[in-house]
Formats: sequence, C-alpha cells, structure tokens
Amino acid sequence: MNQRNNKFKIYTFTVPPNQEEPYLNSLGHCDIINAFKKGAKACFNINWLGEIDFYFLLFSEESIENLLGAQEHCDMKLSKNGCLDLKFSYYGNKDMVYSLNFNVAKPMEFYILSRLIENKQVNIYFIYSFEGEYVCGGYKVSSLSQTLLYNVERYLKRERQLLLPKFHKNSINDDNITERQLLQKAWGFYLDYTAILKRIGNVEESEEVVSRHILDAVARIQNSKCSEIVNDFIIVWIGRKVVLELDDVPIECYSIYLSGDLINGVEHDSVKKIMQDVLKEIPEFRQTLWVSPLKEEGVPLLAISGGKACRLNLDDKFYCVCNVLFQKNYLPHEKYVSFYNKILKHKRSAGSESNVYSLVKKRKEKGEISKRELTSNEITNLVKWGTEEDIPIIISNIEQLEESSLDEYIYVLSKRYKKKMEPWFISLLHNSSNNLWEAGIIGLGLIESTSSIPLLIVELKKSVKKATVVCDALQMIGEPALPYLIPMLKDRLAKVRFRAVKALGTIGSDKAMIILKEMDTDKSIVVERARGSFLRKWGK
Repeated sequence: MNQRNNKFKIYTFTVPPNQEEPYLNSLGHCDIINAFKKGAKACFNINWLGEIDFYFLLFSEESIENLLGAQEHCDMKLSKNGCLDLKFSYYGNKDMVYSLNFNVAKPMEFYILSRLIENKQVNIYFIYSFEGEYVCGGYKVSSLSQTLLYNVERYLKRERQLLLPKFHKNSINDDNITERQLLQKAWGFYLDYTAILKRIGNVEESEEVVSRHILDAVARIQNSKCSEIVNDFIIVWIGRKVVLELDDVPIECYSIYLSGDLINGVEHDSVKKIMQDVLKEIPEFRQTLWVSPLKEEGVPLLAISGGKACRLNLDDKFYCVCNVLFQKNYLPHEKYVSFYNKILKHKRSAGSESNVYSLVKKRKEKGEISKRELTSNEITNLVKWGTEEDIPIIISNIEQLEESSLDEYIYVLSKRYKKKMEPWFISLLHNSSNNLWEAGIIGLGLIESTSSIPLLIVELKKSVKKATVVCDALQMIGEPALPYLIPMLKDRLAKVRFRAVKALGTIGSDKAMIILKEMDTDKSIVVERARGSFLRKWGK
C-alpha cells in the first residue's frame, strides 16, 4: 500500500489557499512547500481562525473531482512508539491513503487533536504540483465520525486502545443451543442508553460506541487464559429494557448478558470482571445483576467457545422455542406479547405477499389520496409491490423516503419498470433537492436512457459534485454517449475538456480509448495527465 505519510508537522497560523489565490505562496506557506519538496505527502497545521487544516498532495489533478464529492474513510492506529496514526483512504485505492502521525508528547500536536475532538471536523486541501508551483485544486470540510473522535479522545486520556475479536470462519447453528442453556441465568450489564444517546446525539454513532466496547470485551474474554473461560461455552446476549428512575422518569437501558455452564453467579466470577472492567469505561454504565436473559427477552448475539468467537445463525424455529419457553416460565399475563413473538410476526409479514396496492386503490376510489400524503412505509411498499399505475404516486411522494435508502429504491424501480421510468427520472432533475436530483441521474443511468444523454451532458458541465454523479450515469449508458462527448474535447474551458476525458476514460470501451488516443495534445497539463492515465489503465 502506497501510504502517504507526513514526516513534517507544520505549525503556522497562515491563511489557507482559496479560489482567488489557489497557489501556495513562498512566504505564507513556505513550511508546507518545503515539506512537500522534501517528500512529504500529507501534513497538518492550524490556520489563522484556529481551525485544523490537512494538506494532501496528489500525483495529478485527475482525482480531485471524485475526492471532493466522496466521503473519505478514516481509521486510527497506534504505532509501536505510542504515536497516533490517522489514515484517510478513498475508494479502497492503495494509492489514495494518507497517513498523518501525531505525537501527544508534543504540546502543539496534543492541542491539534484536542481541537479536532472539539470541532468534530477538519479542512482538507488537495494540492497538486503544476509547472513548479503547488496549487490547491479543491477544498472540503470533512466531518469526523463520533467513533473516531471517541477513540482519539481515549488516546489523549492515555486510555488503552479497544480490541477487536477474531471470529471463527464457521458460525454456530441454533440447534447447538439447548433449552437448558436458554433458561440459564447470566450476568446482566446495564447501560443508560437514554443518557448515551443524549451525550453523543446520534443513534448510529451511539450504537457504534456500545458495539465497540462489546467487541472489545469479547476480544478480552477470547484472549483470557483462565481455565473457567477457556473450557466454557459462553453465550453473549443483547437486549433493551425500560426502567423507571426514582422520580418515575423512564429511561431505556442497553443490556448485555453473559451466560455459560461455568458461570454461576459468584461475586468474583472471571467473566463478570472482564465485562465490568470494559463497560465501566462508558460513563453511562449503571449496574450488574444476576438475571435470566430469556426473562428479559434478550437475543443471543454470539458464542465464545475454546477461545473462538463464533457468530450464531438464528432461524424462525429458534424464536418459536424462545417464545414457548418465555410463555411457560415468564409470561406476566395472558395478553402480553413477547419480543420473540413480535420477531416471528415481523418475519412472517415480511415474507408474505403484500396487499398494499389494493389498499391504495381503495383509498383512490374513496378520494382519500388527496387528503393527506402517504407515509414513508406506504411509499416503500408501493416501490416494492405496487404496479405501473402507482408510479405517479411514488414520484410525487418520493421525498417521504429515507435519504439513506433512496438509491436502493431507485434501483428497484429501474429493474421493475425499466424505460417506463425515463420521464419520471427526468422529472427529478428539476427538483430542488440535491438527493432527488442525484437519484434521477442515477436512475437514467440504470435504465441506460440514450434519449436523456443531451440532458446529462448539460449537467456534466455544471458543479464538480454534479459532474461526478453524471459521469457514473454515462458509464452505465456506455458507447451511445461518445458522440456527445467528442465536441467537449475542444471546449475553451479546461475543466470541461477534463470532464469529457474523464467520462471517456470511465466508459473505457475500445471506441472511447481510440477517441482519447487520437485527440490533439491538450494545452492543459492536467487534461493531458488524465488522458495519459486512462490510456495506460486500459493498455492503449
């Protein structure tokens, strides 16, 4: 892996490059320029506003547009000398990994990491060398994940790095878990999830923090040499429960349970100590109790046997057994519906045919459609199980769908209705929402809409972010787009010619490579580098 390590720490309070002055100047940025000349590929500093800036040096400008529109992946790793490495990677490309090394023994680097935790974001400047000068080809503000910030904060507090377990390649079927093991009592560990969510502010990040600690505990149990642990079959359960505080305020607790044949509830149990040591690092840890996971409607997550962590395969039969055991031993009253029963009902309803369309049709006949918008679930069901007649309703209510799942729904629609979706996808291009605009572009690519190519070419000439999405759509459409890209190679603007080259290189067909090979030498070194890169990539 070609990691671009920073060997230089730049501590200047300079004014960063901007659109008006993109060049790094020899006076204000002399330290950064010298660092790059000496072989550094990444460095960091503090700008005059007290913000943290990362400078990444590119081999050429060909990747800048992708980088500006992409979410980088950042990992942290402790080096052998105790320093911290933050590694930013893009697209899984071995040439697009930047490693920044921090040593908290140095006050300024400690301060920079502290500011990252406080600000939760960093400015990233993409720098490339152009005719002897260092130029900023693009700039973005990147939000750092709460999980990363949490780990950095632990590092600054001199707390240990969280471990990850090694999972066995084979999973364990639920047939191997007996009724006796399901009815066993276990150590239950409770976290105030309401308080965790309030502190972190995001469900996904809160779940990630809790999960990392659970995995860390599993790794520590897995590495334990204690004979009681090595010789036991330990089941790790998870669950949720609502409890009332003294002032009758309800809070939600995240529950983790550990049961095993050799875990018997003694105060100094080895497994209990390991789990408590890990979870006490979370401020919201509440208490430990000797309880029945089945009574509290927990679900087995994984098993640890002989130092091996194994995933569990749980099927409908398993939940049926849990439901029967719960009703027989722990049912509070006859009308109570257990969590296991709810899981079974959900799985059955998800696997059965939907009658959503008939329901919507009845609402149409009664004139109820115009009275209120459909809910997100109703629209989702129409996407999956509706008919062509429901397409107008889906598109008119598409804003109700979750943004994170929008691409999935567009894919489903394109596969079900193909070219019939073309006018509807085009209509999304006029929507003020960037997410819906992007969904429309991707949809046109998925159905390989040749008639929409002129529209896509117009969009290709707009913002960097839009051009990146359009390029993906043109790649799916393929060679029919070539005649529309050729005139762009002679555009007066270098950025337009660059995007045409990029689109041709992304399509990557023989005809596209012939066009790139036979085009005139471009006066822009950036365009020429991009052209040469694609020709080398496809062996032309």
